[in-house]
Amino acid sequence: MLVSCGPTDHVGRYELRDVPKTSFELKNDGTFEFTSIYPNPYLHPFDHPDEYYFTTTGYWKVQNGKLILNSFTDSITGRPPDIIENRVLEDQRIDTTINIDGKKEPLGHSTVTFFDIFNDTTNVLSMHLADGTSLSQLHASMRYVDWITQLSDTAEFHFFGYPPFTLSRTDKQRREVRIRLYPEYRPNIFIGRELMINRKRVKDHKFKFSKKKRQ
Repeated sequence: MLVSCGPTDHVGRYELRDVPKTSFELKNDGTFEFTSIYPNPYLHPFDHPDEYYFTTTGYWKVQNGKLILNSFTDSITGRPPDIIENRVLEDQRIDTTINIDGKKEPLGHSTVTFFDIFNDTTNVLSMHLADGTSLSQLHASMRYVDWITQLSDTAEFHFFGYPPFTLSRTDKQRREVRIRLYPEYRPNIFIGRELMINRKRVKDHKFKFSKKKRQ
């Protein structure tokens, strides 16, 4: 007995095996959204502007067992970062540290943390200040940054997968700052791109995307 697939059989989310944040979302209206987000493969905290994360949208159809994708050719720009929390801490306690002269100095700080569209922490490669001061960790990235209030009021944060982001503060109060980053938008990524598709997966000779089960 032969069973054929209707158009709605393919609607859903297809995630790249072992890298679920890279995915296709095939929608009922014949449009799709492709998102490319993957872990930082590098050891050292350096920028890689040729590897920014991205999304693209367009039309999809299935023909002869093949998924055919055509990205929109529009000029939509990406969504800028959102400050989702900028909370003054009730505890305005000032920490102390020992400087090079052996003296203790007060050093209050705000904590800045970044998140991706899945609400997971996005690590910071480095923070750069206007006076040339920078903060980074050798052979690692930082889950958050403690921004000392005595330092510059403007800081530039660098990441893997996203352009640098500049943040300015207007006071010296200790704060909890949370910011969401978005992949850049790219048109024309797929032009007549063909991939094999069935009810459970999308694939070509290199990549396999498995369909996520509905909750």
